[in-house]
Amino acid sequence: MIRITLLENDREVPREFPADVVTVGRSSENALEIKESSISRLHCEIAFVGGKAMLINHAKTNGTLVNGKLVGEAMLKAGDEILIGRVKLRFDGASEGAVPPAVGKGGAGGSGTRKKALHRRRRD
Repeated sequence: MIRITLLENDREVPREFPADVVTVGRSSENALEIKESSISRLHCEIAFVGGKAMLINHAKTNGTLVNGKLVGEAMLKAGDEILIGRVKLRFDGASEGAVPPAVGKGGAGGSGTRKKALHRRRRD
């Protein structure tokens, strides 16, 4: 389960995702779809692998910032602020989800799971 809060002006919109990988972008194929021109179709993903949460940036033109720093990949902890395009999110934490991780070549929870999370198709 991955918990993210969308920060809009003076409003907070909490979201929970019962999965170990959450894709974020403006395409309707993403788990978290945000219709905003400064966001790529597949902008980034948050993966919960091996008991740790990681953000992986997929945007080529509009980067992803975690706590004000431009990142390609970053380990996340509860309370981290994520800026994608002009949209702010807060990572509120992750735990073992209701949906088991995909089984890759590395076996259940093995390196194949992380590989799947890191090598999704890019759509910019």
